[in-house]
Amino acid sequence: MDPLSPLIPTQETEAASNQQADNLLFSPTSPIHEQLADIPPTSLSLNTNIPSENSSINLNSPSVFSNSSSTPQLPQRNLNGTNIERTSSQTEIPNLTSSTLFYDIPNNDPLTDMLTRHATTDHRRRSLSVKKPFDNREDQEAVYEMMKQNAWRSLAVFSRKQLINATPTDLEKILFLWFCRTLSLVKLKMHSLAAGELARLGDLNSPKFNYESYPDLYPEHAPGSLVPFELSVLSARLPGFMGNIEETINRLYKIIFICKKNQLLMRKTENAEEQKRWFERESQLSLMIVNQLIEMKDNNAATLLMDQICRRFKNQPEVWSALGRLYIQAGNLKQAQVAFKRVENLATEQDPLEEVVLLNSSYIQMAEGKWEDACMTLDRVLKINHKNPAAANNFAICSLYLGRIDKAIDTLETLISFAPSTAGNSETILFNLTTLFELRSENSLDKKRKLMVEVGKWAGDGFPVDCFKLN
Repeated sequence: MDPLSPLIPTQETEAASNQQADNLLFSPTSPIHEQLADIPPTSLSLNTNIPSENSSINLNSPSVFSNSSSTPQLPQRNLNGTNIERTSSQTEIPNLTSSTLFYDIPNNDPLTDMLTRHATTDHRRRSLSVKKPFDNREDQEAVYEMMKQNAWRSLAVFSRKQLINATPTDLEKILFLWFCRTLSLVKLKMHSLAAGELARLGDLNSPKFNYESYPDLYPEHAPGSLVPFELSVLSARLPGFMGNIEETINRLYKIIFICKKNQLLMRKTENAEEQKRWFERESQLSLMIVNQLIEMKDNNAATLLMDQICRRFKNQPEVWSALGRLYIQAGNLKQAQVAFKRVENLATEQDPLEEVVLLNSSYIQMAEGKWEDACMTLDRVLKINHKNPAAANNFAICSLYLGRIDKAIDTLETLISFAPSTAGNSETILFNLTTLFELRSENSLDKKRKLMVEVGKWAGDGFPVDCFKLN
């Protein structure tokens, strides 16, 4: 991570892809979506709130999977709609709950270990362990509580326990818990374990995971896949987390094919709402592929694909903003300005897009080295939304280039106090703040320790500690 480099915000999330309006993987309110959107690796994002190098593009989410306080919903099921005729024969129910399917996970946590070394006992972090009441509540409620706490190790243990004790015929619940288990391992950076466990599930597109394979269990259910869409996407992204980006791209394209197929099916049945849902999923998956191409440093292919995406999703300002940011990363400011102009043209009285337009202008100004102009533009953004991490982070960077280190530090500290669960979980913002401490103060070590203690109050399991620069 380059110290204090200007950020072109990225947001899959991220995921990761969170999750949200009516269980949509890429809608803005569900923690599940935000968590997917927050999963690295990616480098380009449409979200203007999460300026993380490890976040991913998200068309709709104003904040990524990390810290939504809204009521989450279960992942969407029946995702691979088909025209398959229901048969009378029932497939043998697969064994998805055996304890032998799951690995043991280590108990050490990097942030807890660092706090043990650098903080007094009364400043140790909060407990993220599963409380007993969880065992007596609905699984869904327990899962969302742990997601809100970023208690990924607890969620991994809880999901495994619930899976082992689940009724083998409750396939919907079982596959939802598989998603929770896999997501928690990914958030803990245990990618090999997650991939190994998913491999034991087998092909997620197998007929054994279709509703129509179990007419006795689901006699009235429409044909389609039992596998939550989120789990399919997470499975596709796993190879990329371990360096095999080409395989992730191939898998994402396969899911895009399913999205296109279901759009045609929904069009035939005149189901406009479902057709729109699959259309949005296709757009989000396409942006994930762009992120993967950028991760491969293939900016030419990424730009070509973004051009295609913009033609297909021409009325979505977030897509044009993403294209403009990609052009900036490639050094083509002229084309970036053209893309940003399209965003302005999409503004309406009902949705003036003022925050997005101003943020886009600031990127051009920063790329041109117009730090004072960028500061003024970003100040206008922060007056509209004082919790916008991208604006605050870039305002701090501009202030640094103008020699206003105290102002830069104050901006980031204020942001963290206003939005601790988002800004305080952004590795980039914390890294930049600790770098500013080193530039400004002789007692930077004490300031970094205090920052680490504060972050420990809300950061979850597996939080990366390199950003504190205490080793």
